[in-house]
Formats: sequence, C-alpha cells, structure tokens
Amino acid sequence: MHLDQCFNFHDFRELARRRLPRPLYSHLLRLLILPLLAVSLFAQSAMRDPDGFLRQICPSSQIKQTGNVRYCAVCPDGSDPGQEPFYPVLERVRRGHFTAPSRDEALAWFRGCGGLQNPGFTALFRKAGARWQKIWVDRDLQLDICKIHFNPAAGDGLICEEGPRERGSSDIAVRSYRITESGLASGEDLYSFIDTLSSCADVTTRCEENLEFTDLNHDGTKDIRANLRVWQGTGRRDSKGICRIQEQPKTFILIFLWQAGHFQPTAETVRIRQELKDLFAADKTIF
Repeated sequence: MHLDQCFNFHDFRELARRRLPRPLYSHLLRLLILPLLAVSLFAQSAMRDPDGFLRQICPSSQIKQTGNVRYCAVCPDGSDPGQEPFYPVLERVRRGHFTAPSRDEALAWFRGCGGLQNPGFTALFRKAGARWQKIWVDRDLQLDICKIHFNPAAGDGLICEEGPRERGSSDIAVRSYRITESGLASGEDLYSFIDTLSSCADVTTRCEENLEFTDLNHDGTKDIRANLRVWQGTGRRDSKGICRIQEQPKTFILIFLWQAGHFQPTAETVRIRQELKDLFAADKTIF
C-alpha cells in the first residue's frame, strides 16, 4: 500500500501501520489517531447501525449515549474496555452467505476492546425474520485486513492478510478462511510476501499486491488471481526522507482455482511461490 492508494482516514491509518516501526506507530496511534478515530466513529455509528447490531453484543444496561451516538461501555466478555477510545463502536458491516449459500448473514466489525495490539473484534449475525441474531463473537478476527470471497455454490469466505508489522518491516501471510457455525475454520496458506521499505537498508524489499476474484476456469465459481510487483535492491533516502529503490520491479502472477472446497494453486503458482521465497530470503531485515 502506498500514498496514492489512500482515499480516506482508514487507508492512511493502514499505511502508517505498514510503514512505521511498531513503537513509533503505537505512540502516534495513542496520541493522535485513536482520539480522532473515536470522534469519527462516534459521529458515524448511529448511521452505520440501522439493524441494531450493537444491541446484540451489548447488555441493554451498558448501552450508553453521547448526543445521538450510541456505544457499549463493556466488551463482549463483560470486561472493562478502558478509556473512551476503546469503547466498542460499530465500524463496518459486510453482508454475505457465509455458513450456507441460503443464509442471509453479516459480519460486523467493532472497533474497541483489546487495546493497541488488538483494537477490535468481529461478530457473525444471521437474519431471522425481520431481526438479526448473533451467532458468535471472535476477538482475534480483524475484519479490516480481510476481503470477502463471494462463492454462491459453497458459501462466502474470507481472504485475510496476517502477520507481524514491526521494526519497520512487514512479514505478511495471505490465508483463506471458511466461516462455520462455531467460528472460523482453520486458515489455509495461499502465499506470503514481505515489505521492508521503511527500514531502507542495503537490501530493501518493496511489494505491491492486488487481488482479483474472477472465474478463471469457467466452472461457475470465483477463483483468485494475485498480482505482485516486487522491488528489491539497495534502499536510499532522498532529500525528503523517502526510501527509493533503483532496481526495476519484477512481476508475479499467482493463480488459485476453487476446487473441492479449497483454493488449489496451479503448478506454475507452486513454482512462483518457491521463487518468491528464495527472493525474500535475500532480505535479512526479517529472515
């Protein structure tokens, strides 16, 4: 992710998380971003919760109101969320048919609880008549790092980017998840990539990723095409402090076909994944 890909507050926050060393990012998040985020979310929460998802995860006695904005004073497990920026506030809802193709469901991501290291949680809701019913709450699932893979034949799933972002580096694993009645099924690794542009070392790696969901083999189900552009070389900062890599990027295309309930890499993708692994191993910032 880069500056020209940022279009709103959340994009800039994600860019900062990826590019800044963790101690600096955490410090800025605490001093600047979280208070602004709290104001932004509080101002929008009433508009974003027309279906009453907050009432499903919060005891009625703990639902508080500031002006016309409602939020929860406790976390789903009943624990104290701490100071105001960590109060659970609904941030994002994604509709789909997750546990079965015939079910009308929604994944709702609530910002709050968990502090700086895990600043949110996700709940699965199912439409029952005119109301939504809570199915489960997952304190580890951060919906902002996931994209929905719509699959009418087998139920929709998630493609998530996971991994530590520290010391100015990102070591990211991209995984596929199925959503079940009891929670997330075990994730399946698709591929990994690194980005160490913030370190700007003698060997620096920059990676840009773009995911496409399309029916590549014309069987009626959506497959995955991952487009990666990788720069690797000596990093040098210009007069504005921006790290530049002189070497030209390499382009990689990874294909995963939906077969027998899983994403299967093509033979060429298996070869490319090993090539990427060897390429990334040359960057000692992480490995």
